[in-house]
Amino acid sequence: MGSPLSAVLASFMETLERDRCRDIIARHSSWLRYVDDVLVIVPRRSFLHHTLTRLNPVQEKIRFSVEEEVDQKLPFLDTLIHWGDDGLRFSVYKKPSMKDDYLLLLRLQQ
Repeated sequence: MGSPLSAVLASFMETLERDRCRDIIARHSSWLRYVDDVLVIVPRRSFLHHTLTRLNPVQEKIRFSVEEEVDQKLPFLDTLIHWGDDGLRFSVYKKPSMKDDYLLLLRLQQ
């Protein structure tokens, strides 16, 4: 994120999805991507790890990984997605390694 190459990577991923990944992902799944982060929502009966083994050979420089839900929660980017009978809810997600360090920027008057 924030790299000058982000737009190039996003365009590359879009082409890869359209040309090579579409047939691998199940028809009843949702594939959502932001630059190089992908959220795939699949039916419970799907063979997620089988799909992963079919996706990874598509492009040798790109490796997909799986992070499965825990207690009906899944982190994606800086958001924690919660789901249950009442639908989806969202909250801010901080990685365990987050230190909450901030820089204080001062503007000097001339």
